[in-house]
Amino acid sequence: MQRLILLFFVLFCSNNLVAQTEQVNVITINDIKVIGNKKTKEAIILREIDFYKGDTISSFDLEDRMLGNEQGIFNTGLFNKVKISGFNKFENTADVLIEVEERWYIWPSATLELIDRNFNSWWNDFDRDLSRTIYGGRLNYENISGNNDVLTIVYKNGFLKEYRLEYELPFIDKRKIYGIKPKIKYKEHKELALKTTSNQQEFIPFDQVSLTEFEAAFGISRRRKFNIVKGLEVSYHRNTIIDSVLIFNPNYQLNNKLQIQHFSLDFYFEYDDTDIAFYPMDGFYHRTEIQKAGLGIFEDVNYFRVKNNNVLYRSLNDKWSGLLNAKWQISFPNNQPYKFKQALGYDDTNVRGHELYLMDGQHYLLFRSAIRYKLTEFEIQNPIQSIRQFKSVPFAVYLKYYNELGKVWEVNDNYLNPLNNRWLPGTGVGIDISSFYDLVFSMEYSFNAIGEHGIFLQFNFEY
Repeated sequence: MQRLILLFFVLFCSNNLVAQTEQVNVITINDIKVIGNKKTKEAIILREIDFYKGDTISSFDLEDRMLGNEQGIFNTGLFNKVKISGFNKFENTADVLIEVEERWYIWPSATLELIDRNFNSWWNDFDRDLSRTIYGGRLNYENISGNNDVLTIVYKNGFLKEYRLEYELPFIDKRKIYGIKPKIKYKEHKELALKTTSNQQEFIPFDQVSLTEFEAAFGISRRRKFNIVKGLEVSYHRNTIIDSVLIFNPNYQLNNKLQIQHFSLDFYFEYDDTDIAFYPMDGFYHRTEIQKAGLGIFEDVNYFRVKNNNVLYRSLNDKWSGLLNAKWQISFPNNQPYKFKQALGYDDTNVRGHELYLMDGQHYLLFRSAIRYKLTEFEIQNPIQSIRQFKSVPFAVYLKYYNELGKVWEVNDNYLNPLNNRWLPGTGVGIDISSFYDLVFSMEYSFNAIGEHGIFLQFNFEY
């Protein structure tokens, strides 16, 4: 009995000592000061941190909390550098200083783009044909009002014409939870990809505008927590083709239709707990998209699609990191206009080594893995110091090895595309070079499922 009483006494005293230690090591945040934000409103910066004036933080967690909040502010895309530190520290209190270096926000530029699916397709399939380029002008005015809002104006000419106007305001309410994004777009095409044969698009040139596309949309987003965003967009679409298109593909818009129009409702859910937004090394990313095109107002389109993307990043140490990626899509019904059959081979949704091919279909499944090694990291000082946003240019170089596996299900294939309805493995090695303003250039040597291999270039490749 005496031993039990002694054990109880020891445990009781130990708990009290721990409690007293924790109380002693709790710091109260007296004040939060932000400097360097010449354009960005302070409330936008404070929205990204998980503590506030009067909040209490364990001294053991303080440094990690500051580092985590630095990354959160940096991932807004508004700043080149972010530093959070404590000052006026006393035994149980401290002030917090947030130092930011703003980016350059106005980007008027001449544009020169490729009409093809990716750079590798243009380089190999179309022999670097400069006539297959789009030229024009683009204005990206970021952080217009200091609220991380973006105005985009686009004019394109050449292989196609495009006029686009969109505006994104991430927060419209005092609590900074809801945002809006209206946009309007008009496009004209002379040469069209009318069908896919042997996993290659067949382009047909016309001597007049063969397709016009009009889109008007309004979206609303909700971001209550730091790493969760939900969005809903309603849009109107109208596509008109000339009758000559039907000679080559009567089902380009289904049932010999020259014009189709529809309303679309799109929902997305995004969870982003990664450390670096444009080149993550650690964390988890998830995004689900649900689209219903054709809401019963018009009878031209009836299409339902779900897309899902999951990426797990793991930093093994300061040099090594790895990732696992699973991506899939399902869509119904099976018979759809040509533009609704896009699966693998568009943008960054492909099996590497197969960049010169595309696999159209209703459903796909894609698995990816990679291991990366940071080779070096450095900064180059800009000899022209008059613009503070470009005083130095950071670079990081990574070596990588990757394995991928994907498959597209196309129920109406009729054996015209041999890479459909089969598993496609891809593997290779490469080098990534990341820099400021979210730029990532990749040079890769890949092997594909049909024994081909070669060098492929990627720009801002995303998992």
